Amino acid sequence: MASCIQIKSLLQAYLDDELGSGEKLLFEDHLHGCVACRKELERVRAVNVRLFELLGRDRLRDDLVPQIMAHLPEMEGDKRFFTFMPHKTTGMNKKASWPKVAAKMIPVFVPLVLLILGGVLWLYWPSVPGEEASFAGVVTYSKGPAEMGLAADGQFKEVRAKDFVVPDSLMKTGKGGRLLFGLLGPSHATLYENAYLRLVNERKLVLEQGRIFLDVHRESRQFHVTTPHGAITVLGTSFEVNTGMQGTEVTVVNGEVLVENETGFALLSRGSYALFGKSGTPEVRKGVPADRCLEMARSVLPDASAERLFLSRFVSQPTESSSVRRQIFMVETQRRAVSAVELRWLPDPYSEGHAGYNVFVSDSALNPLFKATIAREVFQDKTRNSIRITVPPEMQEQADTRLHIDLLPDYTSGGLETSFTEVRAIGVRP
Repeated sequence: MASCIQIKSLLQAYLDDELGSGEKLLFEDHLHGCVACRKELERVRAVNVRLFELLGRDRLRDDLVPQIMAHLPEMEGDKRFFTFMPHKTTGMNKKASWPKVAAKMIPVFVPLVLLILGGVLWLYWPSVPGEEASFAGVVTYSKGPAEMGLAADGQFKEVRAKDFVVPDSLMKTGKGGRLLFGLLGPSHATLYENAYLRLVNERKLVLEQGRIFLDVHRESRQFHVTTPHGAITVLGTSFEVNTGMQGTEVTVVNGEVLVENETGFALLSRGSYALFGKSGTPEVRKGVPADRCLEMARSVLPDASAERLFLSRFVSQPTESSSVRRQIFMVETQRRAVSAVELRWLPDPYSEGHAGYNVFVSDSALNPLFKATIAREVFQDKTRNSIRITVPPEMQEQADTRLHIDLLPDYTSGGLETSFTEVRAIGVRP
């Protein structure tokens, strides 16, 4: 999935019909789902038309080929390589001279052959194992007061474009500062002024304060952002996070984002906004102008050479897009009071390596009700194939036509997923 930053760098090439068939397909597929990029394309097209009209009188109309050819030096005639050989020789002398000539040319050709072999070996020599794995990404743009360091020692230094980002890094920006960096995946991030960020790895960030915009590649590994007020689970999307004294704000431009704190949660989709603190139900608004977050993030383009470094080193091979295996169930309640939710699954033959599951329950309008967790040990017990999750007492009497059950695997406990077969509601006994 191409990011909006990459698409913007290809706008002029698209208008000039210089993109390859594969690049053009990805470009047009992105435009189909991104309103902001379509607007940017129309703006660039209008600028090109305007420039074509303004510079029409200054356009070169004469052919410069005759003038250039007239000033080129005369080409010398074909010369023989062995000018030192006599012009008049007998056939026997010519045959006898070739071995001598070959012997004299050995000191010339041997270094040349060795140089070519050395270049081929350098190009195809395998890299040292673990060298690439030590980097999580690279900085592609730096402006104003911006520093980076390691969490191990807490020492910061000024950061510049092309600086590599390693796991467990710290980043901070001052007033007027801004950082752009790319991560393995690939994912792109824009860190705004007065921000403090810890990068645990390429799929987990901790935003202590400030604002960040993220364009995350969709894949099976979950992308997490943690703030002082809760956790954000990314399901492949573009979104902005702003944390401060008032709480944490999340605005979704594309895709889906799950936000949760100690007691509540909310599943956000495109054009949604949420404000939440350490506890309580997140305040959610829909239909917000989320595109302006994207426009602000891409108002500054990355350094061209740093972007090429990122693309060549961290995005060298195309990755298959896949999403986290969510399992969604709709449970009819017929407006009856519900005391518990029962989940059933197919037991597997494995005794370990299971992923735990987070259970998110919403009403028919997708308003969050409550959440629960299923530990991995439950799936390791082969004597059971079901579990009952008790509905909080204050929510048991809420009458609704159906419940929306969203099951998300927690890969931190293991990578083995479970196939749920049935979810049903258990009524309150009179």
